[in-house]
Amino acid sequence: MHLSEPAITVNDLSYSFKHGKPVLNALNLTVPVGSIYGFLGPNGAGKTTSMRLLTGLLPQQGNSVFFWGQPLITQLPALFHRVGSLIETPSLYLHLNGLDNLRVVARMRGITEKAAYPALDKMKLSDAAYKKVKHYSLGMKQRLGIAMALLAEPELLLLDEPVNGLDPSGMVEVRQLLQQINKAYGTTIFISSHLLHEVEKMCDHIAIIHGGTVRFEGTMTQLSDHALAEKKLILGIDEASFWLEKIKEMNPSAILANRHQIELVVNSRHAAADINSSLVQAGAKIFELKLIDGLEEWFLAITTKP
Repeated sequence: MHLSEPAITVNDLSYSFKHGKPVLNALNLTVPVGSIYGFLGPNGAGKTTSMRLLTGLLPQQGNSVFFWGQPLITQLPALFHRVGSLIETPSLYLHLNGLDNLRVVARMRGITEKAAYPALDKMKLSDAAYKKVKHYSLGMKQRLGIAMALLAEPELLLLDEPVNGLDPSGMVEVRQLLQQINKAYGTTIFISSHLLHEVEKMCDHIAIIHGGTVRFEGTMTQLSDHALAEKKLILGIDEASFWLEKIKEMNPSAILANRHQIELVVNSRHAAADINSSLVQAGAKIFELKLIDGLEEWFLAITTKP
């Protein structure tokens, strides 16, 4: 293995269930070592099928998935001493306590049971080690599932919807713990999710899948640049109707939203700044300049294109 090899490489991965239309169509992904990588898409986009192919739960139709530069199929099952995974909801023994749940899983995987307590500690469950899992909150159960994935101290975590169904405080808790694990241990984390705001806060790299194909892959900054043409600028301005025609000369997309607000589409942050500067120089009184930004707008722009 070369240190420069990505943690995961997917080359032209396609998949169809029997007698069905393709679920994935020539999927390509590159997951850098040490990244928190968000695999984002609406429900039905092919995320869970992709995760099952990455973990070997579904057989590849071809040889398209590579971990650290080596084919997945040549590394099974030994690979999963380097890779931890949680696909959908964790399977837990509700009548056992948290520590014993991890001991059972460790025994089944051939991992020393001594790994159980450190895995609990990483997910801030030490205080609940001897509490029966049936008394755990949903967030605690999800963290216990991630602790199971951490038992072998993996270099790579594969997590399918890790905060789905959690309340806001539970989401924040899981997000912060995953960020701490990434920073403290250099663990590469691959997260499949449809929750845009969580991916935006957690991930440094992202892929957007829609209709079984990747519509974008890159860093969050590259995504912003890629989709910026779809950004809406809200301009709060005194006597908006008076200034509308002048703004239309600079940007024909401008429309009057109300007496004190004009909306338009810009193709860069610099364009928004230039419009603001020109209007101020002309004597306009601007009290609001808001660029509608963020992952939700980028996501909608990319996934609604034909």
